[in-house]
Amino acid sequence: MGRKDKLVEEIVELIENYYPKIEALSDYEDDKYNLFKSLFLKKLNPKEIKEEIIQGVVEELENRNILEQEYIISGKKYKSYDGIPISVLQNLSPEEKIEIEIEKPWNFLGMYNQKNLKIKGKVGRCLGIDMPKGEIIVDGDAESVGEWMKGGKIIVNGNVDYAGDHMRGGEIWINGDAGEIGSFMEGGRIVVNGYAKERIGDCMSGGEIWVKELELKNLSPYYEIGMGKIYKGLPGEDFEPVRIFEILEKSENEWIFLYFDKRKGEDSMNRILEFVLTKISRVYKDFRT
Repeated sequence: MGRKDKLVEEIVELIENYYPKIEALSDYEDDKYNLFKSLFLKKLNPKEIKEEIIQGVVEELENRNILEQEYIISGKKYKSYDGIPISVLQNLSPEEKIEIEIEKPWNFLGMYNQKNLKIKGKVGRCLGIDMPKGEIIVDGDAESVGEWMKGGKIIVNGNVDYAGDHMRGGEIWINGDAGEIGSFMEGGRIVVNGYAKERIGDCMSGGEIWVKELELKNLSPYYEIGMGKIYKGLPGEDFEPVRIFEILEKSENEWIFLYFDKRKGEDSMNRILEFVLTKISRVYKDFRT
């Protein structure tokens, strides 16, 4: 057995042996991440954690069904794959560019990512959660991406069920169709080069959403969308504003804001005039969106 195989086996055994203990000690995903990080730093030499090692670990975890969990919802069985240890290995690696191929939809890949990652295969939940910078490219579908994302860029060459939940910064580009996008979004940009389903921008308070094949009926109700911008079309191409709500100026005693919602216009000319002239209102500082 060569050094590569020995190291892969060592890492897989660490994960298999310590995962139950770490799971029991962790109330949240970030706790689990930090415990695995401490374990790997204590037991491994980070300089040896190269792309080929990470790929080998992924393959062994999949072959042995390690980190596979079953749960039941409404009488139906589902499987979940915890990818937090994989994310820790990626972040500890000295390599800035890492490419892996997966056979199972791992959750939490790219957690806290600051590198350039490429993933071939369908991914699970929470891709790029809490990432501050870097880039993630996925050649495949994803269940959810960009939760609590702060910066960087995620590109999914496939379909996505959920994107940008509590997103604060960065960019998400979906080259396919999407389900619910921009829920509780605070900043950043989401671009869907396809169709998006119901409740677009639900409870958003900032940021931009671009959907190439946007339908007005799929927007969240106007009273459930706060600040932010929603467009039909793609950046750099033909587009039209669908909903704009932004603060233009604010002082201690008043706010000046721009508000536009295409759903309120009776015809295209009225909507264009409404957008160009804007609805400018002055409100007191205790105004709540």
